Amino acid sequence: MNYRQQIHNKIVEQVQAASFHPVSHTAGRVLSVDEATEVSPRAIEVQESGKSFGPSTRRDKMRQEIDSWDWDLVIEFNREVITESFEQAWMSQIPIIDKTDDTRVIFLYLESADYSHPERKNSPKGTYAAYRIRAEVGPQ
Repeated sequence: MNYRQQIHNKIVEQVQAASFHPVSHTAGRVLSVDEATEVSPRAIEVQESGKSFGPSTRRDKMRQEIDSWDWDLVIEFNREVITESFEQAWMSQIPIIDKTDDTRVIFLYLESADYSHPERKNSPKGTYAAYRIRAEVGPQ
Protein backbone atom coordinates (compact mmCIF):
# COMPACT_ATOMS: atom_id res chain seq x y z
CA MET A 1 0.00 0.00 0.00
CA ASN A 2 1.43 3.43 -0.91
CA TYR A 3 1.81 6.42 1.42
CA ARG A 4 -1.14 8.32 -0.04
CA GLN A 5 -3.51 5.40 0.45
CA GLN A 6 -2.24 4.74 3.98
CA ILE A 7 -2.61 8.38 5.05
CA HIS A 8 -6.07 8.74 3.48
CA ASN A 9 -7.33 5.56 5.14
CA LYS A 10 -5.89 6.48 8.55
CA ILE A 11 -7.60 9.89 8.50
CA VAL A 12 -10.97 8.33 7.59
CA GLU A 13 -10.46 5.70 10.31
CA GLN A 14 -9.89 8.45 12.91
CA VAL A 15 -13.14 10.22 11.96
CA GLN A 16 -15.16 7.01 11.95
CA ALA A 17 -13.88 6.09 15.42
CA ALA A 18 -14.67 9.54 16.87
CA SER A 19 -17.58 10.67 19.00
CA PHE A 20 -19.58 13.72 17.91
CA HIS A 21 -22.37 14.98 20.18
CA PRO A 22 -25.35 17.18 19.22
CA VAL A 23 -25.69 20.73 20.43
CA SER A 24 -28.87 22.65 21.22
CA HIS A 25 -29.58 26.21 22.27
CA THR A 26 -32.24 27.39 24.68
CA ALA A 27 -34.25 30.58 24.24
CA GLY A 28 -31.74 32.30 26.53
CA ARG A 29 -28.91 31.29 24.17
CA VAL A 30 -27.51 28.76 26.63
CA LEU A 31 -25.57 26.02 24.88
CA SER A 32 -26.38 22.43 25.79
CA VAL A 33 -24.46 19.31 24.68
CA ASP A 34 -26.18 15.91 24.68
CA GLU A 35 -23.30 13.66 25.76
CA ALA A 36 -25.55 10.57 25.71
CA THR A 37 -26.23 10.86 21.97
CA GLU A 38 -23.73 10.39 19.16
CA VAL A 39 -24.16 11.86 15.69
CA SER A 40 -22.56 10.28 12.62
CA PRO A 41 -21.13 12.47 9.88
CA ARG A 42 -23.23 12.97 6.75
CA ALA A 43 -20.07 13.18 4.67
CA ILE A 44 -16.32 12.73 5.12
CA GLU A 45 -14.03 14.12 2.44
CA VAL A 46 -10.26 13.63 2.54
CA GLN A 47 -7.96 15.09 -0.08
CA GLU A 48 -4.21 15.45 -0.42
CA SER A 49 -3.45 19.12 -1.08
CA GLY A 50 0.34 19.35 -1.18
CA LYS A 51 3.68 18.00 -0.09
CA SER A 52 7.13 19.22 0.78
CA PHE A 53 10.54 17.79 0.01
CA GLY A 54 13.90 17.83 1.75
CA PRO A 55 17.36 16.32 1.59
CA SER A 56 17.52 12.56 1.96
CA THR A 57 18.38 11.20 5.39
CA ARG A 58 20.37 8.46 3.68
CA ARG A 59 23.97 9.56 3.44
CA ASP A 60 25.01 7.19 0.67
CA LYS A 61 23.52 9.26 -2.18
CA MET A 62 22.73 12.90 -2.85
CA ARG A 63 18.97 13.00 -3.37
CA GLN A 64 15.67 14.29 -2.00
CA GLU A 65 12.78 12.65 -0.20
CA ILE A 66 9.25 13.65 0.80
CA ASP A 67 9.24 15.38 4.20
CA SER A 68 5.50 15.81 4.63
CA TRP A 69 2.07 15.98 3.00
CA ASP A 70 -0.73 18.47 3.55
CA TRP A 71 -4.24 17.05 3.69
CA ASP A 72 -7.69 18.63 3.83
CA LEU A 73 -10.41 16.91 5.84
CA VAL A 74 -14.02 18.05 5.63
CA ILE A 75 -16.67 16.57 7.92
CA GLU A 76 -20.33 17.49 7.39
CA PHE A 77 -23.25 16.78 9.70
CA ASN A 78 -27.05 17.00 9.42
CA ARG A 79 -27.23 18.94 12.68
CA GLU A 80 -25.05 21.09 14.87
CA VAL A 81 -22.42 19.09 16.78
CA ILE A 82 -19.45 19.72 19.01
CA THR A 83 -16.12 18.51 17.61
CA GLU A 84 -14.04 18.95 20.75
CA SER A 85 -13.89 15.27 21.76
CA PHE A 86 -12.69 14.32 18.25
CA GLU A 87 -9.93 16.93 18.39
CA GLN A 88 -8.89 16.07 21.95
CA ALA A 89 -8.68 12.36 21.12
CA TRP A 90 -6.54 13.12 18.05
CA MET A 91 -4.18 15.45 19.94
CA SER A 92 -3.83 13.25 23.01
CA GLN A 93 -2.76 10.25 20.94
CA ILE A 94 -1.37 11.42 17.60
CA PRO A 95 -2.26 8.94 14.85
CA ILE A 96 0.76 7.07 13.52
CA ILE A 97 1.26 4.99 10.42
CA ASP A 98 3.81 2.38 11.41
CA LYS A 99 7.07 1.81 9.60
CA THR A 100 7.38 -1.20 7.31
CA ASP A 101 10.41 -2.68 5.56
CA ASP A 102 10.17 -0.19 2.70
CA THR A 103 8.40 2.79 4.33
CA ARG A 104 9.08 5.16 7.22
CA VAL A 105 6.82 6.03 10.14
CA ILE A 106 4.34 8.88 9.51
CA PHE A 107 2.81 11.13 12.18
CA LEU A 108 -0.53 12.86 11.52
CA TYR A 109 -0.86 16.32 13.12
CA LEU A 110 -3.95 18.53 13.22
CA GLU A 111 -2.81 21.97 12.05
CA SER A 112 -5.98 24.06 11.90
CA ALA A 113 -9.76 23.93 11.82
CA ASP A 114 -12.53 26.11 10.42
CA TYR A 115 -16.18 25.68 11.33
CA SER A 116 -19.54 26.69 10.01
CA HIS A 117 -22.60 26.07 12.17
CA PRO A 118 -26.26 26.30 11.18
CA GLU A 119 -28.48 29.25 11.96
CA ARG A 120 -30.37 28.82 15.20
CA LYS A 121 -33.87 28.71 13.68
CA ASN A 122 -34.67 25.25 12.28
CA SER A 123 -31.91 25.18 9.68
CA PRO A 124 -31.73 22.00 7.58
CA LYS A 125 -27.93 22.33 7.60
CA GLY A 126 -25.57 21.09 10.27
CA THR A 127 -21.99 21.67 11.35
CA TYR A 128 -19.34 21.86 8.64
CA ALA A 129 -15.80 21.30 9.94
CA ALA A 130 -12.74 21.72 7.71
CA TYR A 131 -9.38 20.58 9.05
CA ARG A 132 -5.85 20.96 7.76
CA ILE A 133 -3.68 17.94 8.58
CA ARG A 134 0.06 17.58 8.20
CA ALA A 135 1.41 14.07 7.65
CA GLU A 136 5.05 14.21 8.66
CA VAL A 137 7.67 11.57 7.88
CA GLY A 138 9.52 10.38 10.96
CA PRO A 139 13.17 9.37 11.29
CA GLN A 140 14.60 6.31 9.55
